[in-house]
Amino acid sequence: MKSILIHLVFSISCFLISCQEVNVKQLYEEGVGAYYEEDYKKAVKSFDKILAYEKGAESSLYFRGCALYELGDYDKAINDFSTIIKNNPLCDSAFIQRGQSLRAIQKYQEAVNDFGRALQINKQNSLAYCGIGLVQYDTKEYGKAIMSYSEAIKIDPKNYIAFNGRGMCLTRINQLLKAKRDFEIAIVYNAQSDYAYNGRGKVNMKMGAFVEAENDFNKAIELKPDEDLYYFNRGELFYALQEYEKAIDDYSVAIELNDQHYQAYNKRGSAKTRLGKASDGIKDHEKAIEIKPTFAYAHYNKAIAYYRMEDYEKAVKTFDKTLQIYPKYAYAFFYRAECHYALGKSRKACEDWEKAKKYRVLDAEMRLYDYCK
Repeated sequence: MKSILIHLVFSISCFLISCQEVNVKQLYEEGVGAYYEEDYKKAVKSFDKILAYEKGAESSLYFRGCALYELGDYDKAINDFSTIIKNNPLCDSAFIQRGQSLRAIQKYQEAVNDFGRALQINKQNSLAYCGIGLVQYDTKEYGKAIMSYSEAIKIDPKNYIAFNGRGMCLTRINQLLKAKRDFEIAIVYNAQSDYAYNGRGKVNMKMGAFVEAENDFNKAIELKPDEDLYYFNRGELFYALQEYEKAIDDYSVAIELNDQHYQAYNKRGSAKTRLGKASDGIKDHEKAIEIKPTFAYAHYNKAIAYYRMEDYEKAVKTFDKTLQIYPKYAYAFFYRAECHYALGKSRKACEDWEKAKKYRVLDAEMRLYDYCK
């Protein structure tokens, strides 16, 4: 997920542009323009040329670092922000952006240290609290993250980023009405916040407001048509509504935009299986597993596809793999039992139904009563 901090205009007070040559000024303008047009490779090339001429040009280092961040080149981004900090240790914006880059490579404590340093420099920097909230969200400390975002809102009551972040955390702990309110406030302060529409769409989906959810996902896609996450989430809505063809279409777009989206491959495979195309579904599950071999849900859904095809031997082997990765997967025990029973292995079936029963699978108790007396 791209940074929700990165697109704010940075504190220009940190930087002084020393452009003695007209061509340097032109390159700078081109680089900034390319950055805001999200042509990050072009932006990097422009700032590379400037920095070859003026190695310490802080504004160019900053923008290049931001562009490198968007391109996923986090180590180089960190280097640029570190150079700024070395030359200007009171630049809170550089600490925030380096913290964001450190967060991206899961160096969470170092990231928090940088956000904290930004607050030491400027206690009124609400984005530093947002950065801390993001780290806490990543580490599933949702209560702490809510407090961090609330601090950001105290400093800046119109900080839509903080409302989005707090809404995201509230969604995670199923405080859906409060989450919806935060996303709606974010939209009031920034009607172009695709992230807020997506967040509200997820809340509406959880609340069973499916028409409203679809409208929100549509708006998020309209605002940011190249974001794979929004197509995936709308696909999830269609899947929940058993509109599998539509779900497949959205999962496919998500994959076109991000060919490493293993969750989209997995869910597209499940949708194909639901439509009676289990053999095609298996191919998608295998692609998801290729991308992330430890993704238990893809192994499970691949096993279900074999089960639907009545290829019980392969299904059992695939459920075995699922349970190696996730030993408490209740329905893997249940459906492996179904396969064992179909293969005439009643004892093994009863053992697996018993395990599924321990995880409160109600159908397992019925099977034990009917077949394992």
